[in-house]
Amino acid sequence: MPEGLVVFDISFTGGDTLLVATQDNLHVCTVSGDKVVKAFSFPELEYTWIHTVIPIDENRWFAGTDYAGLFMISRMNGILTATAIGDTTFMNMRIPSLVKGSEGSLLVATREAGVLKVEFSSDFSDMERVEAYDIISGLPDNDIRTIFRDREENLWIGLFNRGLAAVTTNAYSFHVPDGSREINFIGTAGGQIVMGTRNGLYDYDRATGSFSDYRQLAARTGGSGIVSWACDDQGNIWMGTMGDGLWLMVIRAALRLFYRAQNPAQNRINAIALEHRQHMAGNAKRGCAPRQGDRQAESRLHHPGDAASQQCYTGGSQQEGRGAGGHPD
Repeated sequence: MPEGLVVFDISFTGGDTLLVATQDNLHVCTVSGDKVVKAFSFPELEYTWIHTVIPIDENRWFAGTDYAGLFMISRMNGILTATAIGDTTFMNMRIPSLVKGSEGSLLVATREAGVLKVEFSSDFSDMERVEAYDIISGLPDNDIRTIFRDREENLWIGLFNRGLAAVTTNAYSFHVPDGSREINFIGTAGGQIVMGTRNGLYDYDRATGSFSDYRQLAARTGGSGIVSWACDDQGNIWMGTMGDGLWLMVIRAALRLFYRAQNPAQNRINAIALEHRQHMAGNAKRGCAPRQGDRQAESRLHHPGDAASQQCYTGGSQQEGRGAGGHPD
């Protein structure tokens, strides 16, 4: 990919093709050897700051932008197209996070209006706003950082400055960490609900309804702070840092460096995407890093322009890294 792009998110589209969300467009890219190659971009999304992109089914994805609204990416006969969704509902809003809901619904996190739940017709031609989680309904703030929907269909809402809110059976509960109150991750690791901040990780105790067992991880992952998280199906937790590369915590045990480029400018990992087959792609400030393979399978982490890449092997819960970083620019 061209240098200078800031990558915010990645979504797999099948095979070796990716949707890569950046500050200037949503790019369709292919993995070719040790490189990620841009195939084409969408004119409708030029200079819209795509913050998030998620799949809704095998042939549709939704993308959230900065002040340009919500877009649907559709695939028909192998051709991808972008379409603005809805009327003016999301215009002039920033959309940092999207989550697929039940029965054709979508949960949309905004920086200005809380979380909006919308439903679509069967052909996705019509959209209706059916619910809002905001100050009026009981949230302490409308400025949303991230959202997560668990297997029991509870909605977890991470706020920028006011901690975490959980929506269960239409009632709110609130959790405010002692340190950083900006929640940048909510997810499930080995069946355990976890909450992440720039500095560390908390576990949710279902018996007490509170978060505890705090682990301070920023200092152990280089000291620059954690900006992205992901959990895989084995319960491992992946952490992307502000400037110290990609780290892995294996099933609540050993914490180890998984990837760090020789070029410091390539060590900010803005997000981490996991494919259902447990392929992994890290979104670096200056490119993409696909992918970590299935059990006992080889995989590679890539940065654009790098002639070499780190090679990793997954054997059960073991992760062993070897190889060198790429050439400096």
